Amino acid sequence: MIVPGSTPVRLLTSQLGTKADFTTGAKITFFWNKPASNGYTVLAYKARYRISSGSSGSSGSSGSSGGFAWIESPEINVPTPETTINTLQYRNYAFTGLINGTDYEFEVSAKNLLGWSDFSEPIIGTPRTVPNPVSSVISRSLDTALYVAWSDDVSDGGYPIIGYRVQYATSANATANIWSSVDISGIYNMSVVIPNLFNGQAYALRVLQQNNIGYSSPSQVITKNPGTVSAPPIGLLLLVGPHRITAYWQPPIDVGTNPVDYYYMQYKTTGASDDTYIFLKDTPTGQPKQLTEISLKPNPPDYDGYIATAEIASGAGALVNGVQYSVRIAAVTRVGIGAFCVPGIATPGTVPSQIE
Repeated sequence: MIVPGSTPVRLLTSQLGTKADFTTGAKITFFWNKPASNGYTVLAYKARYRISSGSSGSSGSSGSSGGFAWIESPEINVPTPETTINTLQYRNYAFTGLINGTDYEFEVSAKNLLGWSDFSEPIIGTPRTVPNPVSSVISRSLDTALYVAWSDDVSDGGYPIIGYRVQYATSANATANIWSSVDISGIYNMSVVIPNLFNGQAYALRVLQQNNIGYSSPSQVITKNPGTVSAPPIGLLLLVGPHRITAYWQPPIDVGTNPVDYYYMQYKTTGASDDTYIFLKDTPTGQPKQLTEISLKPNPPDYDGYIATAEIASGAGALVNGVQYSVRIAAVTRVGIGAFCVPGIATPGTVPSQIE
């Protein structure tokens, strides 16, 4: 029986593991040469692959290629007659669902009217792609700067991580996809300080990681304002009434790098843990109430220089007469929430009834 001869297949490395295929598994596309016809026309091809015994990504046992079974493609039919014009269209096959960084053996066989040829000598290919996106990004505000740190993802795409790119932009520029970048070399440098920023200006931040194929997709965007937060308010004074506490305080001595926009008040029963503090809420929205100087009560008599907040009063979350409460205040700027003051202690209630 005369069947087509087998010729070595030719792997084009530029076709390895494109990013578009990584979401459903790595991919290798390989190509081969047209075999000698031996007087018969080639009608079809069949490709196959298996994990190579020498692959760093395999855990094979004894036997040929670690005992891994071949996985074959369907028949790849070709037009008649086959010409060099349709080489790329008909003499290639893409195997997907592979493991990036794992070595695979690839072979191909040709078919004519008399049957199938032997498979070609195997070649080795290793699918690779760009890394997965960075999994987590955090930031801390500094004076005219931002500290940014991140953790990398376990999937490096089959190549080791060699560096990172930190991108930052104002909100408007981020919307327009206009980013400034800081490149960091080495896998152990996973933090950076971005200098020369404007205090109080919100910046969008994201991180990409790099291997020898290229950069990953960007991480999720976080937003941070450079600058320093306010010191705590001072001189906290608490006045009580039936089911109510009214707080008065003086502005912070140091408000940080930006002016105070508003204040937050928190309260809890004295003796409870700090994680039980409750924000004074805005009634319509249920969000923490932003206590601006416009919305604050007048100063109490003889307390010049004090700021007065809306009181913690009866209604939803009413205070209980005779129960001791801790109350604290913090100033909020564009940079963030400042430090809370030392809590004040007060017990709402009424004067005693008349003695009979």
